[in-house]
Amino acid sequence: MRTEAPVRCRSEASYPGRPVAVYWAEDWHPVRLQRSWREPGAICFRVRSEAGLWFALRYDLIADVWDVQLAS
Repeated sequence: MRTEAPVRCRSEASYPGRPVAVYWAEDWHPVRLQRSWREPGAICFRVRSEAGLWFALRYDLIADVWDVQLAS
């Protein structure tokens, strides 16, 4: 069982900062931030991997967990 978070971030001021890689299909994918926004209790990101995959990322601030979904 993997215990590391499925998202690596650059966090200069506060976590989660800016996503730089996503763990998907048993591999790390470097990503570029396309958009970010806040929801009640969460920070969300839309990112694109170097391989052209799109991901919707949601970081739950209270539970301290990531939700990673493949997006279109």
